[in-house]
Order: sequence, then C-alpha cells, then structure tokens
Amino acid sequence: MTLKKHKPLCEANIFLKNIHWKKNQNKYLLILDFDGTLSNLVEKAEDATLPPETLRDLQRLEENPSFNIIIVSGRPLNFLEKQFGSNFNLAGEYGLDSNFSTIQSRQDTSNSYLEQKSLDYFKELVLKHKGSYIEQKKFSYVWHYRPVKETLSKALILRYLQELNNILETSSLEAQQYNNVLEVKLKKASKKAFLEHFLKEKQEEYFIIAAGDDISDEELFTVIPKDQGVSIAVGDIINHADYTIPSPQDFRNWLQDLVGITS
Repeated sequence: MTLKKHKPLCEANIFLKNIHWKKNQNKYLLILDFDGTLSNLVEKAEDATLPPETLRDLQRLEENPSFNIIIVSGRPLNFLEKQFGSNFNLAGEYGLDSNFSTIQSRQDTSNSYLEQKSLDYFKELVLKHKGSYIEQKKFSYVWHYRPVKETLSKALILRYLQELNNILETSSLEAQQYNNVLEVKLKKASKKAFLEHFLKEKQEEYFIIAAGDDISDEELFTVIPKDQGVSIAVGDIINHADYTIPSPQDFRNWLQDLVGITS
C-alpha cells in the first residue's frame, strides 16, 4: 500500500498567506487539468463540461496581471477550445498540441502498423466489455472503461495494459493507464515533459500552482521547482502532492474564493 503524502488544502485566504501572496508584485502560473479537476468525471467523455461560473472565475483570474493560466489536459485541443474559447492558453494531448506554443511538436516516428494493431486490440476489448468505447484523438487512441468499471478487476486491467505494451515494445508508442482509461500514445507525450520544456523556455519567473487528479498530473508535480510552487491533488488517486481537496466541486469553490480575494 502506497502511503499518501499531502495535507488538506486550506482556505484560499490562508493559502495565499502561506505562499506570501503580494498583489501586483509576484507572478503566479496556474497549471490546471480539466477532467476530474475543473470538470466532474462523467460516464462518457463527450458529456464533460466546464460550468459557466467556473469559466467566469478563470476569466477574472486571467484578467488579473498577477496570474497566467495554462490548461494542460489529455483532451484534444479542439475539445478544450470549445470549453474555454480562444482567450486561454490551452495544451491538449498532454502538451503535444497547443494554441500558444510549439513546445512539443510531433515527430512522425510512430509505426502505423502498430497503431492499427493497438486499435484492433481496443476493438476486441469493446466487444468483450459492452458499454466501453474507443476515443480516437489526433495523436492517440483511448479505451474508456468507466461505464463498465464495476465488472473489471484491477488484475484484468493490468493484464490488458501489459499485453498492449508487449505489442508496442519496440516502437515510439506506449500504453498507459489513467483514470478508468487505457491510452496508446507517443512515449514523449506527457504533462511532465510539457512543463519541463515550458520552464526552460519561459521568459518570466513564476510561482506555480498546479492542480490535477491522476498520475499524469502527479508526474507533472515532480517538475515544480522546490520553493517555487505547490501542487494540489483533487480526489484520492494521487499519492504525492503538497495539498489535497476531495472533489472537483470543492476545487471550483476554492477557485471562486481565490478570485474574490485576489481581485
């Protein structure tokens, strides 16, 4: 059993005191995940939405000269653009596809034969597990099993993951397990790699506030320079973060308080 290492997220006013908030003096970079962080987790990926009031809160933060916001998600960029519009920095598919930078550009080193093999494998899983489904993104394939998760054991999911990685062993692709999905993607595609490159290229010094709900976010948290940022785990999947908060709704309420105090 992995020991979780984080403490409950304090109220926004106390949080700001802890990070030595000074209005109009420091720059704060908010790096936020979408599913399970800003949006509730839902049975079907296409049903996820950003609540209008949360969009307004983020717009107010973005208008504050002290803040810069980046939404980093496994979602396709076009999905994020529909949710957030064109006024936010958006990085889809773990940073491979963004509307503000070419930090990670895809080098077409993947193998189309193996891509098809992994897609065929996912199609077999859909036939075995009625109610699950496949999502095809610009740079990856995803098998969603949330609708049937109660019928699947952890051991079975791990077996599927291993079989996929055996298929992809000699390629530039890999299979990963995230929150009730298996995804085949480029090995270099990760939120961690995105933030590493961003921090190398950035022109300003930021204090980072990062929030997310699964292992792709936990990997990103490891890149935050010591004493130059904090990490917030939403939900109970992440083992290591500075703070934790129970649910997306709780995190949205916290963001609303943050906006009120910093405006």
